[in-house]
Amino acid sequence: MHTWCNPISAAVRGAGQASPFAATLQGLFPKQHAYVMCSEPVITNHGARRCGKSSANARRLLRHAPRNPGGLSFFAAKDGKTAKRIIGATIRELNNEFELGLQWSASDNTFFAPNGYGVWLLGLDDDGEADKLRGSAHGLVDGVIDECATIRDDVLRYAVLECALPALGENAGRLALSGTPGPLLSGFFYDQCQARRNFHWDARDNPYLKVGGERYLQNALKNNPGWTWRTPQFQREYLGLWCEDVDALIYPYLAARNLIYEGSEFPAGRTILGVDVGFEDGMGYTVTRSQPPNNPEIHVLCSYEKRGQKYPAIAAEIESLRRHYNCNYIFVDEGNNGLLVSESLKEMGIPCRPTPKGLKRPRIEIIRGALASGALKLVRGKCDTLIGEMGMIVWNEKRTDADERYSNECTDSLIYSALCHRGYYEAVLNEPAEGTPAQMLKAQASDKEREERESITAADVAKMDAWVNRARGNVQRLQRPEPGMMGGFRRR
Repeated sequence: MHTWCNPISAAVRGAGQASPFAATLQGLFPKQHAYVMCSEPVITNHGARRCGKSSANARRLLRHAPRNPGGLSFFAAKDGKTAKRIIGATIRELNNEFELGLQWSASDNTFFAPNGYGVWLLGLDDDGEADKLRGSAHGLVDGVIDECATIRDDVLRYAVLECALPALGENAGRLALSGTPGPLLSGFFYDQCQARRNFHWDARDNPYLKVGGERYLQNALKNNPGWTWRTPQFQREYLGLWCEDVDALIYPYLAARNLIYEGSEFPAGRTILGVDVGFEDGMGYTVTRSQPPNNPEIHVLCSYEKRGQKYPAIAAEIESLRRHYNCNYIFVDEGNNGLLVSESLKEMGIPCRPTPKGLKRPRIEIIRGALASGALKLVRGKCDTLIGEMGMIVWNEKRTDADERYSNECTDSLIYSALCHRGYYEAVLNEPAEGTPAQMLKAQASDKEREERESITAADVAKMDAWVNRARGNVQRLQRPEPGMMGGFRRR
């Protein structure tokens, strides 16, 4: 439950103070102003990149401060870290420019005005996080949920219909759903954009872009060869238009092809646990099983994410999964402190390995192929978070990895787990056992290689450079022409 200021004492503190908050509305261009001042209970805004959407959302929430001492509005995104990144800097800039007197409370994740009014930043990671909107002692004044297309559809629906709107109803508050359009003409955000009053603008409407809106769009086309004004990704990201773009989705999941009922999964076989490490973004856990070499299918027994876990909780989670599914191997993402986590878990007695390094795109393609062929099966009711991620994650502009705006804890942990069934980690799995003669010989060879690398000094590098320069000079002398017969020149 959020920590609230006493509205009566806050009103006393704010009495008689001139409010600078009205000044923040100055300078809004027409489409921004119409959006900020709209009084309808629920509105939508599918804006494009660099259109001034975050600035409009910040002003929309701050403008209520003078008339609502002790009140609270909220700004939500797919997680708390993203919410701070999107709007935190904008609110601080407005605070400095207009001397609003806002104070940041890290414990409450809230910007507080002098009269006690607050703008609360939170994430909608799951239903549990959405439930926090219910805990408002005096209701909510206003709310903005941004980048709605990056939030799981079931979580967004629950957060809006069962949490935010009831909390806003006590004060006749208003709610805005905003964000870049998704790749499919479906889902809760798309339906709301069709049913509610909708606002839309792009960079060409923003007079504050240094390069100008038109030139900004032309640069985007220039920097992405093959793009045109009709390219779906350009229309979604830079024009803010809804358009069908199935190819933008990374994972071709289809329920009729890739979903199986609980009880029809492999009862035994090679079982792998993949763990995606993310202390702030969340931990992803996926267990897969196969029966090589007779059956090419990979069954995803469970896949989910957990937020806010520390080392003891991570160790307990992994150990519970290992025992329940009788896992043969455990692979932990070596990036994002994963190597440190792996070593710490080993010290706790959990036999895990870091995932080998490599490019992300080839690994994604293996999963895409398994989904498209029907070889990858997901157990119904055990992989809801994974299915939600597959239904919304799109490529980045270079199509080398997932767009960083989307949560991918479960899909990444699936990659780490499933690749073990396709022979991707055989070199790691076939390493000699600890303490065996083969392992000792390999360790000695590795130590010798490291000593040779470390033994190279600056003097050795200088000698090598001198040798290269002498060789280069000899080549140049051989290529220099010399006088020949009949007064001409010939090469050596």
